[in-house]
Order: sequence, then C-alpha cells, then structure tokens
Amino acid sequence: KKGPARTQNASFGVSGSVIKEKSSFSLNFGGVNRYSTPNLYAAVPAGVIARNVDIRQPTEGFNYSGLFDYAVTRDQTIRLSVNGSKTTSANQGVGAYDLPGRGFSTDNRFFLVRFQEAGPIGRRAFINTRLLINWSESVSRSNLQERTITVLDSFTSGGSQRAGGRHTTGFSLQSDLDYVRGRHSW
Repeated sequence: KKGPARTQNASFGVSGSVIKEKSSFSLNFGGVNRYSTPNLYAAVPAGVIARNVDIRQPTEGFNYSGLFDYAVTRDQTIRLSVNGSKTTSANQGVGAYDLPGRGFSTDNRFFLVRFQEAGPIGRRAFINTRLLINWSESVSRSNLQERTITVLDSFTSGGSQRAGGRHTTGFSLQSDLDYVRGRHSW
C-alpha cells in the first residue's frame, strides 16, 4: 500500500524593458516542498516486515535566475546572467530492504555567473566572448554512524556510511571569432 506523499511547487517570473530598445531584464524564482513515505520489505529475525515506514523523506529546494541585456551600440550587446539553487533532502536511502537507520541527508548548492559580449567586428567578422564562473557544494550525512549489516535478500541495517561532501569552483573563458568571405566562413 502506498504511503502518504505530497508535492508543492511554486514559481514566479517577471521580465521587461529597462531602457526601450536598449536593455531588458528577467527574474525567475521557484521552489519545491515535497515528501514521500517509503515502503519496507524486509525479513528480520523477529519476522517479515511489509509496511510503510513511519518516516517522511522530505525534499525542500529553491532556485533563482536573473538576466540583464544591454545594447552597448547598435551592433554590440552585453549580457549578464546569474543562476542558483539550493536543495535539502532527509531520510533518503530508506525502504525496500533498507531499515530506517540507513537513512541519510544531503544538502546541495549551486551558483553560476555568466558574462557575454557579442557583435560584429568590421564588415566580415563576428565575435562572441563568454566568461563563466560556477560554484557548487554537496554534503551528505548518515543518520547513524554505525557498522552496516547486510543479509542478502533479507535486510540491511546500521549506518549508510555517508559523510563529507564535495566543493567545486570552475572558471571558463571562451571567445569565438567568425570570419565570412563570400560563401565561406572560418
């Protein structure tokens, strides 16, 4: 029998012109709040368990993005965009053969900034330059710090052996220069 579950999503966006025919913007925000209830199918020394576990597996998160365009000249445009998100989950990894002590939590964050300049150079060339900076972090924690016990096709108990995380930072600078001559381009 399926246990209780719920999902709620919300989002909002706005965009428009800042200076007519010169610059524009857009802003977007979103969020999620959901949970599920795992089913347990385990054969433990006290007997067989086939039921909903009395815990929730919640996930909460939000995201945002913003964009700003500006026409420096009639042909040259710059663009700045920002994106980010944060998600938190708890009691993951419980269900099927995994007993409630096997649960773990995760936190994930992401942030990105992108700057772009594009436009023609003279009559035959076009340049598109982009700078991208991103940052992310992911952390996991076990609900229990215990030894794991696995009995094949019966149950798994103890800790989920998750600890620590990952932090990354990245930079990227790219520039494309296109040159057109007749029917050919380089």
